[in-house]
Amino acid sequence: EEQKECLLGVAQASYHGAKTTALGQPALPRWPGAPRTTGQVAYPVPDSDDPKASEEYLEKFSTFLRDNPQVGIFIFEPQWGSSRLGRTWPPALLREVISRCHAASRFVLCDEVMCGLGRHGHGSLFLSAAWNLRPDAVTFGKSMASGTFPLSGVLVL
Repeated sequence: EEQKECLLGVAQASYHGAKTTALGQPALPRWPGAPRTTGQVAYPVPDSDDPKASEEYLEKFSTFLRDNPQVGIFIFEPQWGSSRLGRTWPPALLREVISRCHAASRFVLCDEVMCGLGRHGHGSLFLSAAWNLRPDAVTFGKSMASGTFPLSGVLVL
């Protein structure tokens, strides 16, 4: 059986580190001529926190899921870092998006490098747990070594 390519779905406005140290500049290059990591496809992000816009966004995301079967893994930042000024996803909307990914047999990774290990202020180690997101894995870092050493981890659930 022919093995199919599995691509990584990243948010249109996301950043997961420099190509030389992490996943690369996913959707938006940080500087002209920046090296790009191949195998990433940018998915749309919500334009607004307005609940009325959620249905429209879910339609857009569902269309993306249907039109991009080669995307097997999605990375979501429950709380965006510098790319979206620390905004959070509307929790119910992100729960539904992740549910649709799972219904389509896609793997979901929550990138909590910025907000994990309690840095989000919701009384749990991970924002994905506080919001009951149920990802397949969670990445974390930043506060793990108090900034003294570049240490991070991944928790497969």
